[in-house]
Amino acid sequence: AKRYAKALLDVAVGRKSVRETEEQILAIGKLWEESKELRAVMGHPSVRHKDKERLLREIFDKRVSRDVMEFLVIMLESRRLEHLPEVARAYDEMADAYEGLVRVEVRSFLPLSPEERKRLVETLGKVTGGRQVTLLEHEDKTLLGGMTVRIGDVLVDGSVAGRLKKLKETLASARY
Repeated sequence: AKRYAKALLDVAVGRKSVRETEEQILAIGKLWEESKELRAVMGHPSVRHKDKERLLREIFDKRVSRDVMEFLVIMLESRRLEHLPEVARAYDEMADAYEGLVRVEVRSFLPLSPEERKRLVETLGKVTGGRQVTLLEHEDKTLLGGMTVRIGDVLVDGSVAGRLKKLKETLASARY
């Protein structure tokens, strides 16, 4: 998925249409996930390739840029349409990185106060090399207190539940 997303981003950068392309590919990825009928037709082996392409063009041709439309055709030809949601998510992340943005998922027992939010954004901005940070906040009562912070694949667990789990593992592996 990342290879396709990168190729689409390269085209969008060249055309100066990174955000427009992002909106379009995210909408297409969402439609793909929500429409089992579309997935069924596009995945059905007895539907001819040219009929699938015609249907794609009927649905999207007037709604998306020419580059995105041709990208969809390439995905069809490569038999990769089922990966559209992953491609859309990968493109979204790559577009943010290209523009110096980073999304950080924060799960906390209680909602963050404005001061906590401000300090967290400032600290994460420094940690990420000055990138602009957008917090995606979620309240999670299973944490029992504290918070977890996820930046990409990195998870920092500062929750009470996480500390209790580590303590349990330490005690379980201790030799008495």
